[in-house]
Amino acid sequence: MFVSSNQLYYFLLSFSLSVALSPVFTVSKAIRSLIKNRIIRELPDFFAFVVFGVLFSYFSFVLRFPNIRPYILLAAVVGVFAYKKSFHHILAMGCKKLYNIMRKIVTEAKRKGREKCPKKKPKEE
Repeated sequence: MFVSSNQLYYFLLSFSLSVALSPVFTVSKAIRSLIKNRIIRELPDFFAFVVFGVLFSYFSFVLRFPNIRPYILLAAVVGVFAYKKSFHHILAMGCKKLYNIMRKIVTEAKRKGREKCPKKKPKEE
């Protein structure tokens, strides 16, 4: 499939670049969950696709990729799917664990704060 080592290099670089840029789709999904209207709900996905394409093109230019070749596009698609199937879940588990730790800290702080409050004295009549 690869004629020269440069093609393999560009394939791996495109794959890595697409995995690095794929969190754009995660942000899009988070924004999408906040929108109620069915038609407007598709806009964040469209904008994520456009942002991904612009960033990928920009970094391709900066990294001096050759012309757009099918294997570069294939690497970008495979990179996005790899992110969705593995890295996305790892990121989600890490965020969930961080959230639970922060929630536990806040809950304990509230509980300790309640214990330190002086008790109200009953009103004397």
